[in-house]
Amino acid sequence: MADVNIQGILNNIPPKSSTIYTPLIEAIVNSIHAIEEKGNLSEGEILIKIKRKDTQSGMNFDENGKVFADSSKKDIKSFEIIDNGIGFNEKNLESFNTLYSGYKAEKGGKGFGRFMYIKYFDSVRVRSTFQDDDQKYNLLTFDFGRAKEFVENKSVSVTSETTTGTQLFLDNINAKTQYDKTIATLARKIMENILFYFIVDGWTCPKITLKDEDGEQITLNEYTSHFNEIQLIKTEDFSLTDTSGNNYNFCTKIVKIYYPNNKSSKISLCAHNREVTTKPISDYIPEFIEEFSEKDEKGQKRNYIIRAYVEGDYLNKHVNLERNSFNFSDKNHKDHSDELNNIYPFLEEDIEKEVAKIVGKIDELGLETRQNRKKAEMIKYIADEAPYYLDFQDDINWSELPYRTSKKEKDTYLNKLRFQKEEDTKILLEKTIENFGGISHERIDEITQNITILQKNNLAHYVLIRKMTLDLLKKFIEKGEDGNFQKEEVLHSLIFPTKQTSDNAKYSEHNLWILDERLSFEKYITSDKPMISGTNGDRIDLAIFDKNFAFRTNSDATTPVTIVEFKKPMRTDFTGSKQEDPIEQIMRYVEKIQKGNIKLENGRNLLVSDNTPFYGYAVFDFDENVKQMIKRHDLKPFPDGLGYFRYHEGFNLYIEVLSWDKVLKDAQQRNKVFFHKLNISNEL
Repeated sequence: MADVNIQGILNNIPPKSSTIYTPLIEAIVNSIHAIEEKGNLSEGEILIKIKRKDTQSGMNFDENGKVFADSSKKDIKSFEIIDNGIGFNEKNLESFNTLYSGYKAEKGGKGFGRFMYIKYFDSVRVRSTFQDDDQKYNLLTFDFGRAKEFVENKSVSVTSETTTGTQLFLDNINAKTQYDKTIATLARKIMENILFYFIVDGWTCPKITLKDEDGEQITLNEYTSHFNEIQLIKTEDFSLTDTSGNNYNFCTKIVKIYYPNNKSSKISLCAHNREVTTKPISDYIPEFIEEFSEKDEKGQKRNYIIRAYVEGDYLNKHVNLERNSFNFSDKNHKDHSDELNNIYPFLEEDIEKEVAKIVGKIDELGLETRQNRKKAEMIKYIADEAPYYLDFQDDINWSELPYRTSKKEKDTYLNKLRFQKEEDTKILLEKTIENFGGISHERIDEITQNITILQKNNLAHYVLIRKMTLDLLKKFIEKGEDGNFQKEEVLHSLIFPTKQTSDNAKYSEHNLWILDERLSFEKYITSDKPMISGTNGDRIDLAIFDKNFAFRTNSDATTPVTIVEFKKPMRTDFTGSKQEDPIEQIMRYVEKIQKGNIKLENGRNLLVSDNTPFYGYAVFDFDENVKQMIKRHDLKPFPDGLGYFRYHEGFNLYIEVLSWDKVLKDAQQRNKVFFHKLNISNEL
């Protein structure tokens, strides 16, 4: 044959097209083919000997890039794979010496697997006994070449051996990653890759044994027999039809595996009995995200996962060269009749969805119980914590809803559902407006119903936020675990962020409705910022103006001004100080505003007139000294005794003095009917 740049081929193999298990699986499958070609499947044997390094290495990684846990086992260095197959006879050697040979095409051979040996191992050698045309036994030895020839150091001689077979030596692993150290894990990973060979109808898999250098060994066949760790539970055929009406047949074999490593049930698409791609079944049926369990004959609980292996001529024909993927239709162009989709008529998910349907009908898995649990958890979450989503409950696709979700994940799912309904309603509304005359009454009813649902959702969400805010206020005005009350700043920030104005604080960031619903829509608010020109640096806790004074004219000077002062819950040490007296503070602020000493942040004057009304709110708790102070200011009590009021004619000021309990109580009372409608009236 012509010279081949072997190293160039190795360099062009995509990094993620194989793993360190690829050459080992390739060797085992080649041995199976050799035994099958000899015709002695029932007597066929494959022995995989493990050789380890002399010393324990430091940190190393598996094929997924994860650090191995500590193990008493040393790293694997080499493998020796021995079979009693037909051996490297003249036809097999000729095929081996031909790039991309089609000699074993009917078995899926592509003549490319040899490159995986030398990609992962420094030295690859063959020792094989075969019979020639005269039925004489010959011994063939050669090395895998890395330069221009596949076969190097070839030697053929007559031998006294009386049985055929091959020894493949894979020496000195050269990959940065390592094989799993324990023989049990190694055996299980190999098993999952070639499991189809053990469950093919009417076919006997050769005996495959993995043997460690310390004598420990595992026979893979026993996983499906003596160990009972792999059980075939269902076999079902199905077909897919392309756009031209052609049918393609597939078969899925579904097994229970009782030694799950990654606790993930999967669909495995196979080509020529070898696993090529895997996909979590949970991508199609969320309930498969967790392991399953059952009790054995002794009543012991056993966990297991499901693997659905799929085969078919379509998969055999469309597996790629490296055997790590298939040639499928382009998902982005699936609906177009282009040349590519005529060649590859199906998406990968077309096959996987059909398999998922089959798996989902297996009664013994108890999927209905999981689905009912998932549904009950979501319904309870909506009823108890997110009633504003109640009208969207009928729109939930329960089959697609993720399983075992957190509260945050539930809310995210429902919010996406609400958003989609909103977008769909907008599209319907636009079409209705454009073609109003041709729209049926039923369609109009559907649109108006959707609009109503969305409006109710927004309102319900807003009401729930109010409920949570009042619950938080209740906590804030009580003693904390340290025995202290919250500082003014904390309560202040709950109602309106400190050091802010309405120009740089969002509407959604304040809760002025706690004091008075009318304050929610005031146009200019300044919070705890110096506003009065001069040297004393007085700060108003909250000054609220109905319009933005930066744009006021003289005709706007009658617009009301509201001033708020807060004191820490149960703080009463201000009664002896005129400077700290909150009622005096409010009147002092009003007086300075009336004298024209106020400039806004933009430098414009705050214009008022003799007729400008002022409203003042002072929020603090009462004791006897405080009540005496209030009495001296000639304030009248509210009927509930939790607050006082007065109109000060000289300042044109109406002032209310409220306890924190009254602020909370009145806010709760104003919103009570909404809380009741949402079934959230219970308090923390």
